[in-house]
Amino acid sequence: MSMEEKEQLIKQINQLWTVQDLKRMFNKSHMTIHNWRRVDGLPHIEIKGDIRPTIRFIPSEVRAWAKRRGHKLNDKAQAA
Repeated sequence: MSMEEKEQLIKQINQLWTVQDLKRMFNKSHMTIHNWRRVDGLPHIEIKGDIRPTIRFIPSEVRAWAKRRGHKLNDKAQAA
């Protein structure tokens, strides 16, 4: 993989939301976010890691999921 490809990949990963981002945006706990992911189908991706995968969320998919579920999403809190 070239340096340019690595930089592009890092840029794409940095545009994904984290569990911390979702905690702030939904004003919910860590456990609620993970329960939504496991039980309620909150769309996510898992990035393979040494010990356990890193969980990330694609913003457009989270917004669509939240709208379908009737959850309020505070996008402005993501930058906090």
